[in-house]
Amino acid sequence: VFSVQQQVSQEEVVFELPAGAHYSDLMAQIGVRFGNLISERIWDDKSISFKSGITVLGSDRVLTSGKMLMEDGETVTVVQSVAGGS
Repeated sequence: VFSVQQQVSQEEVVFELPAGAHYSDLMAQIGVRFGNLISERIWDDKSISFKSGITVLGSDRVLTSGKMLMEDGETVTVVQSVAGGS
């Protein structure tokens, strides 16, 4: 299991995005600040996004498209899907 928080050595990160910013703008900021710290198993430098198996949750929604508008003050959580069961 990979923890993005452990890989960037921070529990919480704040990004200042301009009004009208999209999810792709957030991904670009993450790539600039942390792309070299995040494991290539979960981060794709070419597409500047998380790979499959990583879910990015916004305020009451899943962020899936770079065209999605970011909400002012939105809290974003990055989680790794966990498989398993009995």
